[in-house]
This record gives sequence, structure tokens and C-alpha cells, in this order.
Amino acid sequence: MKKKILSLIMIMAAALSFCAVQGYSGTAVFAAADYGSSQLEIYARTVASEINRQRAAAGLAPIKLCDSLNGVALTRAKECAVTFDHIRPDGSLCFTALDEANVPYYTAGENIACGQTTPQAVMKAWMNSDEHRANILSADFEYVGVGVCYTGGTYYWTQFFTGGLPIEGEIAPYITQQPQNVKTPVGRSVKFEVKVQGSSLSYQWYFKKKGASDWSIWNDHTTSVTYGNSNAGWDGMQVFCKITDRKGMVLTSNAAVVTIVEAPVITAQPKNVTIAPGAVANFEIAAQGSGLKYQWYFKKAGASGWSIWNTHTSASTSGTANDSWNGMQVRCRVTDSKGIWTDSDAATVTLKPTVFITAQPKNVRTASGLSVNFEVKAAGSGLSYQWYYKKSGASNWSLWQKHTVSSISVTANDTWDGMKVYCRVTDSTGAFVNSDSSTVTLVPKVSIVRSPDNAYTHAGRSVSFTVIAKGEGLKYQWYYKKAGASDWSVWSKHTQLTVTEIANDSWNGMQVRCRVTDFAGRSVYSQPARIVFSSGISLKSGPSNTAVKAGEKVTFSASASGEGLTCQWYYKKAGASGWSLWNGHTTQTTSASANASWDGMQVFCLFTDKYGDTASSGCATVYILTD
Repeated sequence: MKKKILSLIMIMAAALSFCAVQGYSGTAVFAAADYGSSQLEIYARTVASEINRQRAAAGLAPIKLCDSLNGVALTRAKECAVTFDHIRPDGSLCFTALDEANVPYYTAGENIACGQTTPQAVMKAWMNSDEHRANILSADFEYVGVGVCYTGGTYYWTQFFTGGLPIEGEIAPYITQQPQNVKTPVGRSVKFEVKVQGSSLSYQWYFKKKGASDWSIWNDHTTSVTYGNSNAGWDGMQVFCKITDRKGMVLTSNAAVVTIVEAPVITAQPKNVTIAPGAVANFEIAAQGSGLKYQWYFKKAGASGWSIWNTHTSASTSGTANDSWNGMQVRCRVTDSKGIWTDSDAATVTLKPTVFITAQPKNVRTASGLSVNFEVKAAGSGLSYQWYYKKSGASNWSLWQKHTVSSISVTANDTWDGMKVYCRVTDSTGAFVNSDSSTVTLVPKVSIVRSPDNAYTHAGRSVSFTVIAKGEGLKYQWYYKKAGASDWSVWSKHTQLTVTEIANDSWNGMQVRCRVTDFAGRSVYSQPARIVFSSGISLKSGPSNTAVKAGEKVTFSASASGEGLTCQWYYKKAGASGWSLWNGHTTQTTSASANASWDGMQVFCLFTDKYGDTASSGCATVYILTD
């Protein structure tokens, strides 16, 4: 690892020297230095603070004070008391102290001095030397350690800088903003502020009134920002702050001077305003002073702070009230040619409507092509109306041109579904109120859910037809067309979803259908249903009486002709009051084994065709023989 001493300088009664190097070392960080004296440690921290003050003045980032580097710097300060040189007493270069302490670095530099008795004196000497100042103001250095050794009546000082590899440290505190002089009228809250870069700091403010010889502690003023209420005795008073870090190092700010001045005098305060939404509110202030300027501020109800009222910069101003103004406060700051200001009292705005909605527009369900009515009713003087709309998916409301009366009629189109509509009603004072919005819903066209079913019947039988449809405000009209007819005829009086009639001989082959119409006059026809007359059931033979012994097999037979015939046998035993279904006996010829209970039993067969028509055979009687 190559290390190079760049220069060595001695300055008159006090000695100075510097050295810089580039290289690399390890990553361990060791414990803090033991100066053996709290005063010497404070001296060291004061030097580090002054380094950061000088770097800030040069536009550089602050440097961190590191315990590990303090240990190295203290070792070197003690060695300089033996041999004042960048060469250590053992003959090695100063940077070997970093290696021995395992302090990581990539670049490093050393400034040494002796003979100066205060941190301020040694920093002045270093800053007056180009080479030493270059180390202090080097952008390559991020960390510093400061060593101070007092021996033989002489102080020895060391600054050790490193950069390029991280070390644990803290920013050496330094003042970044001094308290500012203040010009204020009597009775005004005054702010004093000091800004310090650093951590774990405490603050104490002091004051000295004009003519006083000593500074006084300003009790309870122990933060970086503090306030006080000015009085006549403050004229010429000075204020400064002492900042103390965790090791007891004290930074002292510059003193700020308070000058008591005359402020503009407000001769007429702005007045409270009661106004309607939409009307113009006027605010006015009168003041005395030289070169006065005006700036108005507002604070809406519930707000925590005042906001500047842009462009309102004259003694008299105005604004158009809106719904958010109720409870709003307004005040004016009057500033003279010297920059001294006075705030007016606050005026409060109270909204009191002069126009009222008495009937809101209603939601509308309609269809494209229909005329739609929107209406608003309001009370007030000299009312005018303007309607607005916002179609579904739009982000902003649009002015509805030419719709400027309380009741409007407009033809809906396909784009209206979900559209919202409202009306702004304005009275003769300019106050206005917005109605609620109404929503337009386009209703789908009527549709048939289920058409009527075909009917199989014959003359004289009751027939029913039903249609099921979906829509709003539905009306029904049935039509018929007899077999052989070319046109449909209105089925008078049949205007319900279900129609029931008695079929006659002319109905065979007739068709019926229903036209369903919704509220918008849109119609749809059902599928037609057909009436089919059955040919009937013709009985050919029936069961015969029979006499058998108990246990013998008995056969019964019946026959008929017709379409899609099914049959079912029934029986009624002697003394029974009604017929019973003979389960399992569903063919024209059926058999069963007789028993004693059959004596006098009757049986018959019921035929049913595919149209639901029925016919029964004649009855047969069973007789049981005994020996």
C-alpha cells in the first residue's frame, strides 16, 4: 500500500503540518478516545463543529465526527508532543495509526498544529493555510477525528480525515441559520429561530435589554424556535441562543436585535356578511399608514389554518358565495412601506338561501323515442332556470342548451340510459340553488317469455290459452284465424294474459295468438297456438258377467278404437260406495284369481285417448260358486 506525504509546513510561533494519502484498510471500528479531560473533549468537538461551519460556507456536505477516528487523532496528538511531525516517533508514517486501530479508509489526511490555546485559534491558523484548508474543505473526506493533548504547558492539535469506506459517526453540530433581526409593533407575537445540524441538542435563549450590561436567561425558552409577545421595553433588546450537545459542547448563535416600530392602524374592520349562495359578498377595510398594501386571507369552517386569497389585494374586495362559504372567515393583512403589517379582525360569512326547491325532479323510466318530462318547483323572487345533464360514464356536467324553464319536455334517445339531470334555480339577487338530480333509465322492449300451448279438444269443451311476457305497463290483445282463413281477426274482449272460451264446431284447426304491448307502445306477437279436435273413442265390446269358484282365474276383456288409447280397469266390491283403481290392470284383456270376497264385485275399463278424452266400457259382475 503506497502512502505519500504531500507537504509539511511550519508557521511562526505555532506549528502546523498536513498530510494526505490514498490507500485502503480494514473495516473494524474501535472504541472512543479517552481525552482524560472533559474540557479537552469539548475542545475537540468544537473543532469538529467549526470544520462543518466552514464546509457549509463552502457549499459542502457536513462531515461526521467518529469515535474511532478521535482515538487515532488523540494518539497522534500525544505523539506530536514527542515528535511534531507526520512521521511517528517509531519512524513510520502517520497513517499507520489508522491501520493499528483497524479503522477503514480509502482516502486519508492529517492536519497537525501546536501552540494555539483555543479551538477557534487553531482553526483560524489551519484555515489561513492553503494546504490545511484543502484538507478541511476536501469533498473526498466524509469522516473526521480530532485529538487535543495538553502537555508541558502546550496544546497539541490533530485532525484526522478519512473517506471512501463507512465508519460509524455523528454529524458534528454546527449552526446553519442564525436568529434574524426583528421589527415589530408592540403587542405582537415575535418568532426567534436558530437552525442547527446535529442530534441530541438542547437549547437555551438569553436576552439583554437596551442599556443593560449583562445577559439574562430567558426562562422556559428552550427550543430551537421560540416566541414572545413584544412590549415597549423590547426596543433595542438583543436575543441569542446557546446550543449544547450531548458532551457539553456549547454553540452560541449570533444575537438578533428587536426594533419596536409603528404598525399600520386599522380604522374600520371588515364586517360580517349574511348572504345567499351565488350572491356577491363585499368586504372592506380602512387603515392608516405609509405605502399600504393589502392581502386578504380566508379560513373555511373546520379548517385549521388561514389560506391566502389570491388576487384579493385591495382595501375593498368581493367574491361570489358558494355552498362551502357557510361559516367561512375572512381577514386582511395591511403592510406598510417598511414591511410592518397588521391583521384585521375576522369577518364571518353566513349563508342564508333566498331561493328554495319545493319539488324535486323525479327519476324517469322511459324508452328511446318517447317524450320525457322533467320538472322542478321553487320559491323565490325573479327566478330563472337552467338545466344540466351528465350522461352515463361522463365525468362532468354539461349545460343543456335552451332548457331554461321550470318544466321541460325532451325526446329520449338510445344514449340516455343512466343519464342524470338537474336544474339550477337562480333568483333576482344572483343567489342560486341546485335541485337534486334525477336519473333516466331506458326500459328494454317487451319480450315473450312463453307462447300459448296447442289445445286438443272438441266442441263444447272449455279451452284456455295463456301468454307470459316481460316488460313494463303491458297490455294484451288476442287474435284468431280459423282454418282456411287468410287473415287474423281481433278476438274482441280478450285483453288479458289468459283467455278461456267454450269451443264450437268451427274451431277445429283454428289458430290463436296474442299481441303484447308495453308502456312505450312497443309490441310483440306470441307464437300461434293451434286448436285440434279429437276424433273421439268408439267402444266395440265390454267385459261379460262371469261365475267362477274361489281360486279360479278370471279373464275380463274390453275393446275400443281411437287415437293413442290407454286403458285402466276399476272395481267395486259388493256393498262398497265407490270405485277403486285396479292397480296393474292396464290392458284391454286382463286376468286375476278370484277369491270369496269377489262375490258380487263389478269391474269396468276406462279408455283415454291422446287428447285427454275418455270413454268407459260396460260393467261386468263376478259371482262366486259354492259346492
